[in-house]
Amino acid sequence: MTNKELSQAIRKTLKAAGYTSKDVRVSVKDAGYSTAARLNIVNPHVSRTAIQELVKGYEEIDRDERTYEILSGGNTYVHVEYECGLFEELVTPYMESAEKVFGNEYWDNKVICRNEEKEIRFAYFNKDECALWESYPNRGKVTEYRPSVKIMYPFQLALAIWRFKNTGTIYA
Repeated sequence: MTNKELSQAIRKTLKAAGYTSKDVRVSVKDAGYSTAARLNIVNPHVSRTAIQELVKGYEEIDRDERTYEILSGGNTYVHVEYECGLFEELVTPYMESAEKVFGNEYWDNKVICRNEEKEIRFAYFNKDECALWESYPNRGKVTEYRPSVKIMYPFQLALAIWRFKNTGTIYA
């Protein structure tokens, strides 16, 4: 498949799922003897995980059967990332709160955000490392948890809060 054909196929898959060029930009280029497809998400409400699931079939990486090393040449790599600086302005209203909570032992295992279905809990490890997880307190007697998200900077905390308030989850 040529770069142009791969680019068109990826765009067609995205379009079939309801995404447009205003949501995701697609670029396919040669990378030595391999091909690299770069998908930049330009709409902050689009889930990176959802896009990765849609396009994972286009990635093709040949590996050594014994060592599992990547064999050079003929591979197709697919990279899905958010546009650089996409969230800078969006998280500004949450930065002050995030700076107060981040690195503060007082907030360990406390709820920092909630909606009707779930809540976000904060885990303090040390002043430079924290985590968040979603819990579902209203599902009977047992509280269910989803895996945690590692937080290394106040910006990441502010971004997780923005995601939760706007998409209903802290996961990209």
